[in-house]
Amino acid sequence: MRVATSAVEWIGTILSLYLLIGLALFLFQKWLIFPSYVVSKSVDIDLKNILPIELKRDDGVVLEGFKIDNGAKKLLIGFGGNAQHASSLAEVLGDVAPSYDVIVFNYRGYGRSSGSPSAKRLLGDALEIYDSYEEGYDEVSTLGFSLGSSFALYLSSQREIKNSIIVGAYDSLYSIAKKRFFIYPLSIMLRENLDNISYAKEVENPISVVMVEGDIQVANIHTKNLLPHIKNLKDFITIDGTTHNSVLNHERLLKFVAQTLEE
Repeated sequence: MRVATSAVEWIGTILSLYLLIGLALFLFQKWLIFPSYVVSKSVDIDLKNILPIELKRDDGVVLEGFKIDNGAKKLLIGFGGNAQHASSLAEVLGDVAPSYDVIVFNYRGYGRSSGSPSAKRLLGDALEIYDSYEEGYDEVSTLGFSLGSSFALYLSSQREIKNSIIVGAYDSLYSIAKKRFFIYPLSIMLRENLDNISYAKEVENPISVVMVEGDIQVANIHTKNLLPHIKNLKDFITIDGTTHNSVLNHERLLKFVAQTLEE
């Protein structure tokens, strides 16, 4: 009788933990996907060549952005990772794209951008950034890193883009979550999703894909799952000897981006 009681208690404990963790995933998924709280509101780089800009949205949200004005006739729009300050990406892109003007905005709730992030709102912001800044340029290209790959692909599916470069990209947020939390019914739990496969299917312009070998944050399988759905795959390269968070400073990536943008 005592053994049976212990077994019931053990099962009850496991079930309680399962439900507790599941509830936490459901309630706090936005903070897990968009951890804006880890991004500083201050800028810790030299802004001498980077101009602060703002974009006011129809709902009153003001997005904080950064522009490198080279007086160019080509524009590069960057979209950063889910825990990255826009100014750091602007600094990287400015070094590899001297023949472009560069703009990068902090997502809603990130840095000094107001509002609260959500997949739907950030997709809309990507289109508004393009519509607000593309006038006067002969061509527009985009680069998306990690989470930003979704906005680069979505923008490319909806607007005229010359080249799209995606780094550390994935098939969908749902696919990543399903692999990590396979014991939960994520099809009904996940309220925030970005489906790169569906966006990629609608892109006509050339897309270049960069994968980090052995990436532990975006497993390689998620990048490889995306590739068959790209109509116009220009390049696919794998970079080893680095990590997901360090790849943007890798010499091979910097050379590849510079070369791709000048072709």
